Amino acid sequence: MKMLGKITVGLHTASVLERFCRIPPANYYHGEVLFDQEYKFLDGKKMVIQVIAPEDTPEDIGDETAWTKGIMFDRDGNELGCTEARESFLGEYVIPVGEHEYTIEVVIK
Repeated sequence: MKMLGKITVGLHTASVLERFCRIPPANYYHGEVLFDQEYKFLDGKKMVIQVIAPEDTPEDIGDETAWTKGIMFDRDGNELGCTEARESFLGEYVIPVGEHEYTIEVVIK
């Protein structure tokens, strides 16, 4: 069964995070979480959408950009799976768990 959800963000937030996924962000480093929002499905499971800064210091980043991922949790907070690292913030994040497929779409308001 497909379980669907949607996270909406403002145009400014979406633009900044998309830019960080294309151009190395200044003043953020060491894997800092730049965006973190949770969506709770009707069955109690949750998916968290994150944008993460590069792991290196600003001097060492080079061309490394921010990246995004979705992480799925059960009702008790145990991790059930995650998406592959992505290079775009907007769009669908899909994680299969058992017989279900959980999808979050991140869109602009």
